[in-house]
Amino acid sequence: MYRVAATARAARAVLINAYTASGVLTGTVIHPVTLALPLASCCLCLVGGITSPERVAELKNLLKRVTFWVVVLQLIMFIVSLACGGGFASLDENPLIGPSVAGLVNSGAKYTYAILHGGVHRLVIPVLLHANIFHLLINIWVELVVCMYASSLSSY
Repeated sequence: MYRVAATARAARAVLINAYTASGVLTGTVIHPVTLALPLASCCLCLVGGITSPERVAELKNLLKRVTFWVVVLQLIMFIVSLACGGGFASLDENPLIGPSVAGLVNSGAKYTYAILHGGVHRLVIPVLLHANIFHLLINIWVELVVCMYASSLSSY
């Protein structure tokens, strides 16, 4: 446990030194937790053990972020689209393992005929839908790493 924490501290120090040496952070004070924040939500070794005070504080802070709740909504909508389509589609219909087209349409995907006949919710819901597992995982990863890092830079 202590070796992992020491390795994580050393990795953060190398990262900070690399940014400073490259001139990106010249004259700027950077707190090591700020640089590690995007990965801290995903990787236990960067903050300490699962029960460390830093990890508990990070998890409590995570629940306050809009990005976290958007990810939760996306996971729920993926499960709903699977349920609406009767499970995963065949590999002929969706080769990257995901819901069927019928499942996506039934769960609120953009369908022009339905929009023109009163389904205006179909203009917003597609933001939360994903065509396959690969699409879902890439979007979640980008949101957790990029969006949470950007939100850590703001005062919100």
